[in-house]
Amino acid sequence: MKQETPSSRETQQAQLLKVIVRHPKPYLSLIFRYFPFRPEWIERHHLHVDWTALSANTNLLWNEEFLYRHAERWHIEQLSQNPSLPWSIEFIKKYPKPFYVPGISYNEGLPW
Repeated sequence: MKQETPSSRETQQAQLLKVIVRHPKPYLSLIFRYFPFRPEWIERHHLHVDWTALSANTNLLWNEEFLYRHAERWHIEQLSQNPSLPWSIEFIKKYPKPFYVPGISYNEGLPW
């Protein structure tokens, strides 16, 4: 087995960085889908957020106020499948857009 040297690791990292710089969209989507962003950061950078990927993020500190404030930006199908939202009958009734029924029907985060 070939031993990896620090210089070969640095070369691999540099090559990976070049790919990311040339094709940032898929990498940014992964970051928005999984990174535990703070709501304040999202508020400040809302014009640059991948809202579809963020809608599926189970690592956010979800709360109703944050969801309502950005209701027009969220991807409703992704939100409907996200088990980390503050699910309740009241939340579903109050939310400004109807949830996607096929997605919500398989959501394991629902309390019922």
